[in-house]
Amino acid sequence: MAIVRRAMDLRGGPVRLVVGGLQLGTKSDAEVRAIIAELRHLGVRSVGATHCTGEEAIAAFAAAYGADVVSVGVGRVLAVGGEVGRRAP
Repeated sequence: MAIVRRAMDLRGGPVRLVVGGLQLGTKSDAEVRAIIAELRHLGVRSVGATHCTGEEAIAAFAAAYGADVVSVGVGRVLAVGGEVGRRAP
């Protein structure tokens, strides 16, 4: 959560998308649910969890985020809103 909070501080607003290997394979179901709840509380609207997240945690994100889960993996290109060449505030 620290990196999401730091990104929020730098950006001056919510982080809408979290993508990557979230390294949750060793976390309990309760810990994963708490992390998902915290991400929701922080305003994260979409998640793209890669294999490093752990299969059970990926399934938990899919259940919690539904259609807002972003399919990611090696070679996948994500188009994120905003203007090309424009830096986020």
